[in-house]
Amino acid sequence: MLVAITLIVSFCLDGIVSNFIPIHSQLLIPLLTLMSLLIIYPYFNHHEDDYLKVAGVLGLCYDIVFTDTVFLHCVLFLLVALFIRLLNEWFSNNIVSIGFMAVLVIAFDRILEYSILSLVGFFAFDGMYLLQGIYSSILLNVIYAILLYVVTDKISRKFHIRKID
Repeated sequence: MLVAITLIVSFCLDGIVSNFIPIHSQLLIPLLTLMSLLIIYPYFNHHEDDYLKVAGVLGLCYDIVFTDTVFLHCVLFLLVALFIRLLNEWFSNNIVSIGFMAVLVIAFDRILEYSILSLVGFFAFDGMYLLQGIYSSILLNVIYAILLYVVTDKISRKFHIRKID
């Protein structure tokens, strides 16, 4: 239940925040749904198949609601989910590592997205545009990931919800 609420809140906040932030913002590009994928991974307790299914469906919903690129974010979210699984093998689950993993997830997602879009000819690949996309996404999303981690951790401790640490 905590996983579903986290995903729904993050998905809705992505839409709400994008209404208030200009499309060419230099500091605040929301990727809140991706940050929720980072936070919910420990709650799947080694059921990676279920986690990947959730990531794929979430990416498809993201494509349908927010973008015109069908299946792009479905594939991206699956690849990012695999990356998050790999990161969770290397790092423990605490507030500092969540902040660091959030930066890595943002960079990984942006590099993949720009690479795929440039391969299909959507736009010419420009390294400065990629770097701007990465650093403009970090501030808002790392703060959100840390806040979401603190809230979900408190709730899981209060209600004794098992997760991987």
